[in-house]
Amino acid sequence: MCVRTFSHVLFCKLSTKMHNVALIFLTLLVTLLPFKLSAATLPEFDATFEVHAFDIMFGISKQSFRCHNQDCTLKATASPSGLASFFVSESTYEEIQFKQTANTLKWLSYSKKAGDDLNDLENIKTVTLKRSTDQTEILYLEREKRWDNQSNLFDVASIAYAIQYYKLNSLPIEGFHLQDTSGQDALTISQIKPSQELELSDQETTLKAEQYQFKTSKAEVKIWLLPTYQYFPGRVDVYNIAKDRTITLLLQQPPKIL
Repeated sequence: MCVRTFSHVLFCKLSTKMHNVALIFLTLLVTLLPFKLSAATLPEFDATFEVHAFDIMFGISKQSFRCHNQDCTLKATASPSGLASFFVSESTYEEIQFKQTANTLKWLSYSKKAGDDLNDLENIKTVTLKRSTDQTEILYLEREKRWDNQSNLFDVASIAYAIQYYKLNSLPIEGFHLQDTSGQDALTISQIKPSQELELSDQETTLKAEQYQFKTSKAEVKIWLLPTYQYFPGRVDVYNIAKDRTITLLLQQPPKIL
C-alpha cells in the first residue's frame, strides 16, 4: 500500500504505468511469438524439369508435392522425348512419402516403377525403400536388405527438397544421410556459390540461385536453389563417378506454387 505523500504518490503512479506497459509488451510478445517459432512448411507445387545427359535432352520429369494434414507425397514421372525416345523407351514413376510436422520433415518411404509400360505390372521393375514398423531400420523390400535407421535420411529424389526445407527454416544444413539401394552415405553439404544466376530451360527466365554440393561414394551432386521461389530446386546435377556421366534436371519454367 502506498503512503499518501507527494513523492510516494508520484512513485506509485509511475510504477503503475510501468506495470501496464510491461503487461502490454508481454501480451504482444505472447501474441507474436508463435509466428516467430512456427516452421515454414514445404509448399505444394507442380513443376516440370528437362532431363539432360551427354549434352542432349533425354526427356521430361513432371513433379508434384501434395499434403493432407501432416502426410505429404512427392510424385515424379519421367519419360523420354525427342530423339532420345528412339533409343530409350523406359519411363519411370517415383513416389516419396513424408511426415511434415510443425518443426520436422521426416522421410518415410520411397518407391519406384520403371518399364516400357508402367501399367504392365508383370514386366516393370520396382524398388521399395521404407522405414520398419518400429522405426529402427530401413528396409529394401525387393532384395530383403536392411540398414540401421539414420537421422535426417532422404533418398536421391527428395534430398533437394530436404535442403529446401532447412533453408526455409534457417536451420544448419548438416547431419544428413542419403539412402539408395546400395546403402547409406553420411553427407557433408556445402554452399559453394551463395549468389549466382541460373537460366531455366525455356531460355527466357534467369533467376538468382544458391548452389550447394555434396559427394557420396558413387556420385557428386550439385543443387541450385531459387530464393525467389522459397528456395525451390531449379537444377540438380548428378555426376556418376564410375560411368563418368552427368544427369541434369533443369527446371523448364518457374514452379507453380499452390
